[in-house]
Amino acid sequence: VRDQSSIAQARLAQLIDRWWDAWRLEALLQAGLPSSLSSPMQLGHVDTAPTTVRQAVRWSKILPFVMLIWALTGAFYPAVDLCAGEKERGTLETLLSSPARRREIVWGKLLTINVFSIGSALLNLMSMQLTTGMVVRSLAASGTANIADSLGPVPVHALGWLILLLLPMSAFFSALALAVAALARSTKEGQYYLMPLLLVTLPLVGLPMIPSMEMNLGTSLIPISGDVFLVRSLIEGRIAEAMVHLPAVVLMTGFCC
Repeated sequence: VRDQSSIAQARLAQLIDRWWDAWRLEALLQAGLPSSLSSPMQLGHVDTAPTTVRQAVRWSKILPFVMLIWALTGAFYPAVDLCAGEKERGTLETLLSSPARRREIVWGKLLTINVFSIGSALLNLMSMQLTTGMVVRSLAASGTANIADSLGPVPVHALGWLILLLLPMSAFFSALALAVAALARSTKEGQYYLMPLLLVTLPLVGLPMIPSMEMNLGTSLIPISGDVFLVRSLIEGRIAEAMVHLPAVVLMTGFCC
């Protein structure tokens, strides 16, 4: 648990490895054997994946997490204003006394929040696409082409799958935000409810980022996490795996919505 101990262990292991290499080389020379026997094989690393696939895999670990956080925050603040804000302004009573039915009022507010959630996430995705494109071009122009190739801009097909993920998740987040914001008596009180929503949502969104986690029937039935697993598989080109678990993800997402 001590950083100093870890540093000392690394330094000592490095010293022992160097001593062992020197001792082995000296023993071979004394025995009259060629020094190449100490390392008879040189292992090389060849990446067979195309560059576009490597870039897509890197972005598939970042973009769903960031986009769903944008979708949640983009839905929450309009929900607070449409519920607690109307209570403070005194316009909710006027709205309830109109000929519109209660169900129609709720659906109107829900669709409005959903539009803001989708719009917020899409605008941030577009901004990220433009920014990464500019960064990659500047890195390529400055001579660091290796970094530019390894990072690359956001793949276009990844944006399509992310938008497909965004539609049901925005509906789910909008409904949650509307239900939570309806409990608030003021805008200030409503803003306090964002943190519990984030505390519940962040682990579910971050679960697919754990390296040991993979898509199976169990993870497909976890709300939000199953959708992220599915979209990651689609972005990375594992279509067959995604199609196997698609029915479970669709049923769970529909139930949550």
